[in-house]
Parts: sequence; structure tokens; C-alpha cells
Amino acid sequence: MTVISLTIEEGWPIIEEAVSKLVSKHELTLDECIHYYTAVYDMCNHRNPSQQKMIYDKYADMLNGYINDTCLPKLQSSQSIIDDFLCEWETYQYLTHWSRKIFVYLERFYIVRQSIMTLEEVAFNSFQNHVYKPLEQEII
Repeated sequence: MTVISLTIEEGWPIIEEAVSKLVSKHELTLDECIHYYTAVYDMCNHRNPSQQKMIYDKYADMLNGYINDTCLPKLQSSQSIIDDFLCEWETYQYLTHWSRKIFVYLERFYIVRQSIMTLEEVAFNSFQNHVYKPLEQEII
């Protein structure tokens, strides 16, 4: 069996495709899930030992990018902040739920060894710090 090894530059566009589909709440097929999981697996098994950390960091950057580029602008121009906040939270949960499935290899073999925040913790902290806390007074 031949092991394929992807650099981040080669594999990340595949992940961006997945994120684009997830943000639009497109239900991933089994083949798509396998394709995206395999891209993460192949990037994690690259010869560059620091690549797993880079993937972990890019995961956090991906979530922050979604928050800053999509979520916050919608909420800042919202007429109904509570309804829109709940809608954005639902979309974000959908995105992070499926993203964690795609990145499960990273979770199992890098995050556990490094004793760092799980992908779920990264996602929750990102939303809490960049969306909830700044809008807390308006929401409550």
C-alpha cells in the first residue's frame, strides 16, 4: 500500500472546499467525508514533523475566519440580535460538528499526544471569545 503525503499547500484547498459546503449546510455524502478525512490524514502523515501543528493552527484560523468574515458581519447589522445569534450558533455548531469528524485523525494522534485543547474546545472558545462575549450585553 502506498502512503500518500500532502503538504498543507496541496491539501488545504480540499479542506476549504469542505468548509464551504458545510457553511451552506450542504449534507456531505459518505464519499465526500472519506475524501476530506483522507486529505487531513495525508497532510498529517507528511514528512514534515511540524505539519500537524500547522494543521491544528489552520483549523483554529478557519473557525476564526468564518466568525470574522461571516458570523460577525451578520450579527452587527442584525435587526433581531437574539434570533440571528441563535441562527449563527446553529450554523457554527453544524460547521464544527462535521469539521471535527473530518479532522478526527488529528484529534486522535496529535492533540492527545500534545495534551492541548481538543477541536471541540478550540471551536467553543473561539465562538465564546469572538461572538458571545462581545455581544453578551445585547443578548442577555
